[in-house]
Amino acid sequence: MIINGKGAYDIRMATASDREYILKSWMLAYEQAPEMRMPGLIRDDYFAYTHRLLDELISRSSEKGSMYVCHQPNASYMIRGFLCAEAYTDFPVVHWVHTRKSEKKKGVASALIEQFYKDFEIQPGNLIYTFSSRDLMGKYMDGKYNDEFPKRMTKRYNLCYLPWWKFTTATPGWEA
Repeated sequence: MIINGKGAYDIRMATASDREYILKSWMLAYEQAPEMRMPGLIRDDYFAYTHRLLDELISRSSEKGSMYVCHQPNASYMIRGFLCAEAYTDFPVVHWVHTRKSEKKKGVASALIEQFYKDFEIQPGNLIYTFSSRDLMGKYMDGKYNDEFPKRMTKRYNLCYLPWWKFTTATPGWEA
């Protein structure tokens, strides 16, 4: 359980039964991300590829013990949000953090990140993220620039966007 300024949160490792919800939620939310508005994007092909990529990231994070689910107290099947992350020797990487619409601005995303930091003994520093999630970026992603938002997030997590870290298991020479 994680307790922060907004409440107490029951967090557990994601299970195989959570996988379908996680994948569908991630794909639905990602469809609304800024990357999906790029000129020349062939949506059907992109989503077929993205589905395979997300499958790989979810599997890899689960194997490493860094795929978390926040759920309602005494109801582990009622998911409030989830986090897909990886801890490397020198830095943490968050691929995606997601909260249900009814749980927005209730501290769920922060609690998930705090649990990740606690479990892997991560010290404050840079937090690399690979997908632009509204739950991580908030109104900043909607084009409603709030001068306080980047300062607050930088102070709290020192966010660094490195989208190519999505592909860390690509075979050598794939880019050639």
